[in-house]
Amino acid sequence: MALSIWDVGDIISRWLIYMGVAAAVGGPFIGALIRANTNIQAIIRYTRLCLCLGITAVIINFLMGVGAVSQTGFFGMFDGESVHRLWQGPSGDALFWRLSGFTAIAALFLLHLRRKPEAQASNRKLFFLCYLSGIAALSYSFTLLGNTAELGSSARWLMALHIITSAWWLGALYPLLICYQLLNLSNLYRVMRFFGQLTLIMVPLLLLGGGGLLSQMLTSTGDLFTTTYGQTMLLKLITVTTVFLLVVLHKHKYKHSLVPMLNQVQVLTLKKNAIVSELFLADIILVITAVLSSILGPTVLS
Repeated sequence: MALSIWDVGDIISRWLIYMGVAAAVGGPFIGALIRANTNIQAIIRYTRLCLCLGITAVIINFLMGVGAVSQTGFFGMFDGESVHRLWQGPSGDALFWRLSGFTAIAALFLLHLRRKPEAQASNRKLFFLCYLSGIAALSYSFTLLGNTAELGSSARWLMALHIITSAWWLGALYPLLICYQLLNLSNLYRVMRFFGQLTLIMVPLLLLGGGGLLSQMLTSTGDLFTTTYGQTMLLKLITVTTVFLLVVLHKHKYKHSLVPMLNQVQVLTLKKNAIVSELFLADIILVITAVLSSILGPTVLS
């Protein structure tokens, strides 16, 4: 399959969108989790950068779609008729909801995190609601495009579940690494242990959402092995499952090394190495997802 410049731009912009969504969900979560114990400006800067990249990528992705429709070269991305056509369709709706979601989290939740704890109490519910609204808008945007939009309400719910859980998990990894520079040993250990416990819940939900969605997209189990889309999706599932098994194995292996201070240092070092490995695999997962949602798709099965 020969890739056009529009295909390459679509893949790269989707990858950046996924990174932005992950940071929008995971970054503020970790920031809110540790803000009582330390200054979280480093996490805020990271999240803000990813949000800017995400917003930029959303706009570029839309323009790439315009250019692909126009087929008149670079300036075709700004063709008025093609822009109007896509804006009136699902692509325009997805653009609106993605920008709304990114803006809600950037403008409201991050401002909330920047305030002193005593100034946050009165507005905590409002900002928490805005954070959830931003996540909902971002998740909803992914149900408007591709085959998910044609599969019915159950597929949309599964897609939303998959997006939320994967964004939370993948988006929290880098902020957790930042925590190693921000927190003292005891606080860091509590955060890492809490995150590990949540991971054992969220990753199975991620697999449940992804697996349920996949079962509706493929006509038969054999498609996983006989089609390009199925094989690529199988690679993604294997990668996610591998990471989850590593998390379970790590937790089981070191759950008894919790009391002595030296053991805590050793366990935290091992956890840090595990997070670095998960970050590497997370990038692979996001690239595979970008390819699956752009140049590949269940439509190739027909």
